[in-house]
Amino acid sequence: MSSESEQGRLFLRIPGKPEYVSLVRLTISGLASRVNDLSYEDIEDLKLAVAEACSRAILHGNGEEISIECQVSDHSVTVSIQDQGTGEEEEDDMGIFLIRSLMEEVTIKTLAGKGSILLMSKKRNHEHRNQRS
Repeated sequence: MSSESEQGRLFLRIPGKPEYVSLVRLTISGLASRVNDLSYEDIEDLKLAVAEACSRAILHGNGEEISIECQVSDHSVTVSIQDQGTGEEEEDDMGIFLIRSLMEEVTIKTLAGKGSILLMSKKRNHEHRNQRS
């Protein structure tokens, strides 16, 4: 059991269209702003990673609906983005490199013939933790 308490969980389903990415970015950043000690830069990193993950899901999801889950706890935000593609996406492209450089934890699960799930977590910055502890 985790020592962090959950502050909220949000589920979204959006059409697989680029015009919905900004809605997801804004929604996730609003939730992330509730995390203790998550800096402005951390939230901007999260927004960029979410936008990239949604764009990948749209690209690989064949225009099908995308499912997004966001969980906010005391000191972290975890986002899961699932597409309905073939599950054959490449994990070594520039988008994944960018997401991995912005987030603390990134996992990609392929669901053969049923798409993929990208799971990523952003935790409060360790520099801020040391300054405020």
